[in-house]
Amino acid sequence: MSSWMKAGLIGIAAMFLITLLGLIPEISCLYLPLMLITYFVVGGLAASLIPHQTESSDSAKHGAMAAMLAALGGGIIGIITTTIYAITNSANDIRTQVPPEFLKMLRDSNIDPNTLNTPAVRFGIPIGANMICCTVWIFIAAILGAIGWIVYSSMNSK
Repeated sequence: MSSWMKAGLIGIAAMFLITLLGLIPEISCLYLPLMLITYFVVGGLAASLIPHQTESSDSAKHGAMAAMLAALGGGIIGIITTTIYAITNSANDIRTQVPPEFLKMLRDSNIDPNTLNTPAVRFGIPIGANMICCTVWIFIAAILGAIGWIVYSSMNSK
């Protein structure tokens, strides 16, 4: 198994733990910074796992691929946790969670507010939003992973 694959799998495990920490309301504010740090560290970890140093452009690609793998795994974990959350909160009425002005606006537009409780809204919107975010985070992770590789390589080059 290549170094970037090993680092990416370790990154997926870290993203799983970070996602679990993000579910705790008191410390959920740490989710984003920990995620960014993880992508950076995964790139450096991929550099540390390679038996020999190659050219820097190839090296940066390996760091980016490791972080992208971690971001993809984190995105899949996010979709799974969102789905579980939607299933476990299916008894809650979404209409109680939106402002009354929004419900009035729906009624004024001849839209039944009960449509907020349809499966398309309860599952589709959160899962779709996670998929869009996952795609964006893959690109951000690639940049941070490449930077992590470059930083690690420059610190350990003699």
